Amino acid sequence: MGNKKIYYEVFGREIQRVTEDKARVMSYEPRVSWAVNTKDNNIIFLEILDDKIKEGYTHCDMWLRGLLSSYVKRCSHENGDSPYLLEYYIDWINNTVLILNGKYPAIESWCNEYKEWIIDYFQKESILIPCQSQQETYNNEDKQVEIIINEEALKKYFISIFKGAGNNNTNYFDYLIEDIKKVRNPKDAARMALLIYESDKMIKTQKPNTFKEWHSLFCIMTGCAYNSNYKPSNLDTDKMKSKLSYL
Repeated sequence: MGNKKIYYEVFGREIQRVTEDKARVMSYEPRVSWAVNTKDNNIIFLEILDDKIKEGYTHCDMWLRGLLSSYVKRCSHENGDSPYLLEYYIDWINNTVLILNGKYPAIESWCNEYKEWIIDYFQKESILIPCQSQQETYNNEDKQVEIIINEEALKKYFISIFKGAGNNNTNYFDYLIEDIKKVRNPKDAARMALLIYESDKMIKTQKPNTFKEWHSLFCIMTGCAYNSNYKPSNLDTDKMKSKLSYL
């Protein structure tokens, strides 16, 4: 049985490790499959969540933070002890909101508030997310500024056909990377982010709920300068749209 992504170490690291070992020899035995199977892991998280909610907000808040922290640390370790990347936090939060399925509005609100906070934190601290990244330089007011494009993180937001999957399909994602390298200022970065957001090239389940959230994520993943003052209402994209006709 191949390991799948496990979001929740609901019983702690040591019990998780021991149960993983048991699961390798007990196949899909229900008593242990939660440790290695994504679906069963999600199910047991929801079962335990009901009990945690009964223990009050403070206890539930600490429990959720612990699960999220554990997941981020494991992702870091599994990726060669990489930095604690923003994409790890977003992945856990998105999965949690998905499986809540609207049945736990208070927990969903907790997730959304944490997502907003962690994105803001990464943006303020200028923590880029290099992971198999590609580095380029551009001139900004006579200063050489190095930008880091995290292709692996960015790629997860686009549909497979856009990335060249299938027979004789053009890999437009590579075109996008080349155009990102040409971005010279925060307004152009916002324009490009908006064109992507309004296109049909993003995976619907990955697409952030608001342009503000996507704009921030886009700038972090591409290393482009970010300015929160830019909104769809004050961005003229016609000229850029003609250049990025593949979007």
